[in-house]
Amino acid sequence: MWELYRDAPAPLGYDFWSVFPDGPAGESPSLLRLTPYRLRLAEVETLSGRKVHSVWP
Repeated sequence: MWELYRDAPAPLGYDFWSVFPDGPAGESPSLLRLTPYRLRLAEVETLSGRKVHSVWP
C-alpha cells in the first residue's frame, strides 16, 4: 500500500515515509479501512438552505 500511494500522481499520491521514517515495519503506522454506510451530497443550493440535500443509504 505504501508504494501504491507514493507512486500515485498528484493529488492522489502521498509519501507516508515523510511521517513514518521506519516505513511499514515501524511500530506506529497502521492501516484503517473506512466503509461508508451513507453518502450525503451537498451543493451550493443545499449549503445555502434553498434545497434539501440528497442521501443514499
